[in-house]
Amino acid sequence: MALTGDLGSIELANVFQMLLLSQKTGTLVIRTRSGRSEVYLDADSVLVPFDRDAYPTRVVKALERAGKLTAEQVARAQASLGIVQRDLFTILLQMRAVSAEEISGAWRGQMEEEIYELFVDREATFEFREGEAPSLPGKVVDERYRLSGNGLLMEAARRLDEWAFIRERVASDRCIFEVSNGAQTLPDGERDNDMEAVLRELDGTRPVLAVVARTGLTRFAVSKKLALLVELRAVYEVGRDQLVERARKCLREQRGEEGLALLERALELGSDDPAAHEMAALAHQSLGRLGEACRHLALVAEALERAGQRRQAAEVHLRIRDLLPTEVKCRERLVHHWLDDPEFFKGTRYRAEDEAIELAAILREIGRVEPARQLLLELAKPFAKDARLTGKLADLAIESGEPKLAVQLLVDGADALMAEKQPAAAARLLRRVRTIDPNHEGLDGRLASCERHAALAPLRGGRLLRVGATLAAFGGAALGFLLYNREALAAFAELPIEERAVAGDFDGALQELARFRSDFPATFTWWLVERHEESLRARRSSAATAASERKLKLAAEQGRRQKVAERCFAEALDHLRLGARDEALALFEKSAEHATDARFIAERAPADKARELAALLAAERGELAEYEQARAAQQWERMRELGLRLHARRDPRSAAEPLVLPVRLLVDPPDATIELVPPPANGQALKSPALLLLPAGGTARVRVQSPGRVEVEQTIAPEGRFELLIRLDHLPERIVTLPRRAAFPGVLLGEQVVIACEDGRVVALDAGTLEERWNAPLPDLDDAAGAPSAEATGIRVATRKGAVVWLDPQDGHVVAREASGGDAAPAGKAATEVRLPGGARLRAAETSVVLRNAEGVALATWSAPAAVEWGIAVPGGALFGCGDRLVRIVPDPALAGKSGGSNGR
Repeated sequence: MALTGDLGSIELANVFQMLLLSQKTGTLVIRTRSGRSEVYLDADSVLVPFDRDAYPTRVVKALERAGKLTAEQVARAQASLGIVQRDLFTILLQMRAVSAEEISGAWRGQMEEEIYELFVDREATFEFREGEAPSLPGKVVDERYRLSGNGLLMEAARRLDEWAFIRERVASDRCIFEVSNGAQTLPDGERDNDMEAVLRELDGTRPVLAVVARTGLTRFAVSKKLALLVELRAVYEVGRDQLVERARKCLREQRGEEGLALLERALELGSDDPAAHEMAALAHQSLGRLGEACRHLALVAEALERAGQRRQAAEVHLRIRDLLPTEVKCRERLVHHWLDDPEFFKGTRYRAEDEAIELAAILREIGRVEPARQLLLELAKPFAKDARLTGKLADLAIESGEPKLAVQLLVDGADALMAEKQPAAAARLLRRVRTIDPNHEGLDGRLASCERHAALAPLRGGRLLRVGATLAAFGGAALGFLLYNREALAAFAELPIEERAVAGDFDGALQELARFRSDFPATFTWWLVERHEESLRARRSSAATAASERKLKLAAEQGRRQKVAERCFAEALDHLRLGARDEALALFEKSAEHATDARFIAERAPADKARELAALLAAERGELAEYEQARAAQQWERMRELGLRLHARRDPRSAAEPLVLPVRLLVDPPDATIELVPPPANGQALKSPALLLLPAGGTARVRVQSPGRVEVEQTIAPEGRFELLIRLDHLPERIVTLPRRAAFPGVLLGEQVVIACEDGRVVALDAGTLEERWNAPLPDLDDAAGAPSAEATGIRVATRKGAVVWLDPQDGHVVAREASGGDAAPAGKAATEVRLPGGARLRAAETSVVLRNAEGVALATWSAPAAVEWGIAVPGGALFGCGDRLVRIVPDPALAGKSGGSNGR
């Protein structure tokens, strides 16, 4: 049997009760946000799996709190552990420090407390695995510590009532209390050891959970004591403003945990002060929790951005980047801040250009192609006059599958460089365009213009003029050499050195220079070649370092994103089990967006699950539209079918308007008065057949009344059946109560019914009115051994002692008796059916009596006050015994003569 559900819609107590009543054996798994717990049910008892290593310590602490052990005794026992090689409890028993019964009681008490904690959490799911043993690693079950299931249920119900009282005064486990002057006047009856322990720990900085940890008491015990102290005005909760001030003081004194607890409560109370988040970030940072620190800093930055303080927000983002360089969202915000206000970053350690290029690459690598593309477009303008960075942007665009964007960036960059009179750099960018799109419109003309201007540029350079002046000194012989050098310079200008370097092919660029050196060995370009080789080697080394750093950062970012994906996937499954499918869809989509591990993507398939869930939700929206159409068209059965399907899949915590389900109510007799609680929205009176529209998931009460019939009050669950028939039983003509329960079926003797009761009395009743005629005890406190019978002497009654007594039919007096007059007639099975004239019969059916005609068709039903044990015919009808009560039923002759139907019911 596999039983699963959500504790938000069904209480754990009901689950326990159902499993215990059905004597099920198996493991009940409860999943909460804080973890997973297991309880083993074995028929009507409960076993709690426990940690073999950690649990004894908790039991020892419980014994110390109860005063059964002292700290000195525990220390002595622990010192002996390594010597005698026995467990702690065996040593304590040998020391006679504690008894076995006390250890067992403390052990059971700890187990019970664990179970009681499960009953409180409503944000959880459960699953019962029939026949399976507990499977939590590291935990065992001890058959000696069986707990009574019924006892646990009763105590859990009591505690749940107390939790309602507690939560009105202690709203959260993060609440922080401080002792007031009222503690001095605390009644002596309330000052027990536990109360004193709680009071000692209330210093105005410790939350409830910290008090629980320090006192060793259970969460319920501490919360109950605090609620009582609040009620007696002996303590008060620290206010939000005081919490922030005290947190600031704790952080100044290097008490990070205490300061953080104060801030968490302040934030829980709704504090929106960025300073609180700032302090929380510092506290988390001091404790080494960098992720939480960055989360709070991000909230500070968001608040500053909303306030228009962009530079301060940028400073906070710089802090986040220093703490967690793999935080992509922070780096995105920094790049956008730089694009909006580049002057602010000039005096900082932030290298905006490199960060922007690296971020675009990271976004592409982690699968966020569209944000990477948008970032490239934003970066194109400030980088338009930088050929190297423009080339890198083009490379990223090509790797992102955007060749048109790469061409646009290169052409725009070439135009900007030409405007800045850098034709050689512009030509290099245009040659890149040729490799991407050879047929780009106007490319050849643009390239020819750039190359023409690039060829003239060396002639206008100052260095070349100085070289020319030097050569002129050698006379006319040098003219030919000059022409040779001009040819070398022109050839050098054609070398695709920069294009290869921008593409990252530094080795290819160096090979081009080596070939040029061999083609023109004796020219004055040797120093240009040498300078370019030095520059290329330096750039190659820098590029290798940058690539290595980028690879490390990318690996870290991929790891972080994969962890986010796995956490979101697990949370999505939990939400799915709880029925929160909208939240699950968002988490599946986030998991698919962040996932970087190929095995995880293949095995878990978060994107596929997101698509399936989105399709399911879309189908539900379609069914909801059909549901509304069926309602408008009054197609009630179709509306109900769709409504049931929608309700079964709807999140129970959804704030949407609840679905309503139609229920057709039929009442017999149809003229009965119907009262619905809550009443119908239109206020109309209900008559059978009545169509009720009831909210799914809830219940309604219906009360049906009719003169001469038994009133019926019934709870309707709209998910049950579409048609609900309520029949009202007839009221019996008369009901009387006997002194005691009838020991045997009554006997009709003339016009009276004589009945032997269990207390030794014989009662005679009028057969028509059931009025008592006489009531006589048997002699010698004897009991009847069988039903009375009529004889000439009087009413004969055989007793259990073997005597026979004859009673006067008129007044019940003893007229004769024999010490041994024979045995009573053997008692057979009492008849519960009475035949009426005409072939009809009255037959008992548990707590009712049914009138059937000769063909066996039910005609009417009378209500009985208890289970019917026997029946006899009396003038005009029948008499039925129900324990110590008698019921007289007189059917209408016209009704008894019917041949069929059930209107009389």
